[in-house]
Amino acid sequence: MEIQPGATAELAVTVTPELTAHAMGNVGVHVYATPYLVCLLEDVAAAVITPHLPAGAGTVGTFVEMRHLAATPVGMTVRARATLLETDGR
Repeated sequence: MEIQPGATAELAVTVTPELTAHAMGNVGVHVYATPYLVCLLEDVAAAVITPHLPAGAGTVGTFVEMRHLAATPVGMTVRARATLLETDGR
């Protein structure tokens, strides 16, 4: 099945101590670490595409552009949404 532009997916994660900048070595900064945010973005992008791929196929991210707009403390929820804007035939 061919995936059409406009397909979306959304994922959410609750921030735990293991997902903080503090846990990554930025001592005293107990908020969601940016590398985990990038991982969440990769996961939600894959969630849009993966159901439409042949068995055994996957996706590869080649560029990330984002703004981390606010600190998210432990216990809060982070949500990410991806929308497919276009396809190029690959």
